[in-house]
Amino acid sequence: MKKIYVYKETQLFHILIVFIIVFLASFQALLYFGEETYASLNSVIGITVVFVVLILLFFNFTIAITEDHLKLSFGLGIINIKYSLKNMLRESIAQEKIPGWFGMGIRLAPGGRLVFNTKPGMAVCFNLVTSRFRVCIVTNNPDELECVLKEQC
Repeated sequence: MKKIYVYKETQLFHILIVFIIVFLASFQALLYFGEETYASLNSVIGITVVFVVLILLFFNFTIAITEDHLKLSFGLGIINIKYSLKNMLRESIAQEKIPGWFGMGIRLAPGGRLVFNTKPGMAVCFNLVTSRFRVCIVTNNPDELECVLKEQC
């Protein structure tokens, strides 16, 4: 049976992808142009494998809301978390600005915030009945996500 999504958004993790490609290209150049003392073939292959795995795990971020759940997943979906919409305190839903120094990915940020993002920007944040953390999701469409979570759309 196909799931019906109330809201779905996918963001590419551009900064991570560009960083890894530049890093791998410089390693390949070091292997090709450098002396063998700087980089051996084994180290380049090992680092390439690690970075390819990182790209597969984190190349995108998907926010999906069904009738009863909010699902956040990175990359191929191996790293994901699901929140019940019934467990969400609707009156706590609000938009907050997440600065770049909080980092990217899944982070525990100052103020007890659990931040999910691929870039700095506006986030929709909420509290859960069963958790002491305030969950913040950086999105391209904060107004629409806030509206859907508050069930006012």
